[in-house]
Amino acid sequence: MNTSRLLKTIFSLGCVTTLLALVFTPKSEGYGEFIATVFFVFLCSFLLVYCLHALKNGEIEVKSITVKRTESPVVFWFWVVIYAIFSIFTLCTLILQAYT
Repeated sequence: MNTSRLLKTIFSLGCVTTLLALVFTPKSEGYGEFIATVFFVFLCSFLLVYCLHALKNGEIEVKSITVKRTESPVVFWFWVVIYAIFSIFTLCTLILQAYT
């Protein structure tokens, strides 16, 4: 699986979908919330794929600092887990918010 291509695809799709939602969604009550939901759904899916990409390549970038799995495995796994937990928690919150 080519995770680099998948990252680029999700990023492009997220940008296009967010811009389309900005342009074509009627400006009524809940407009900003809908745009934020669209953005966060793509952000969370991007971060989950980024975690897979980091596991495959053995390095993750945090605030423009590259952490390699071979050099500092504890820090590498810490950031992978933090990214994954943030993504899953945000997606679950968005799903629960839609049904409550």
